[in-house]
Amino acid sequence: MEPLTLSEPQPSPQNSLPTPQKTYHVLVGVTGSVAALKLPILVSELLEIPGLKVRVVTTERAKHFYNPQEIPVTLYSDTEEWQLWKGRTDPVLHIDLRRWADLMLVAPLDANTLAKIANGICDNLLEFVLEDISLLRIDLGSKGGSSTTMQLLPWSICSLPVCSDGSPAPHGTVVQTC
Repeated sequence: MEPLTLSEPQPSPQNSLPTPQKTYHVLVGVTGSVAALKLPILVSELLEIPGLKVRVVTTERAKHFYNPQEIPVTLYSDTEEWQLWKGRTDPVLHIDLRRWADLMLVAPLDANTLAKIANGICDNLLEFVLEDISLLRIDLGSKGGSSTTMQLLPWSICSLPVCSDGSPAPHGTVVQTC
């Protein structure tokens, strides 16, 4: 009896056809730090990776550090957030960007933006997107003014009113929070 040897399976000709590659959407956030100078390089390098589509969300302060004409992808800022929305049935840009993105990278993340996010403050498009990104989508229905995904983030959950049994309090209930 011949000894059994394990070898790597060889691809058959019908199995060597190119397989379709999944496309991943990367949303790059950029804040007002001198490191924002590197945004054109970062975006160019990301675009060299097969299967990646890139969009950029910028703060107004970040625009000081790079030339928007050097960014070869769609660039969003506060202006687009407010121009797109005119009424209740219009799309909301920060929600659409959150739905589009498979991954979000913020580079650079300045201390001011980090502090605002940590304290639940959002007053620009980038912070709206960051506040809205979450893997959990549960309708708690009790915290008006923020989307349901915003309610579940660690920095937002402390401000969510709860009843003594731990369930969400009805909207408008005033209770002591964290």
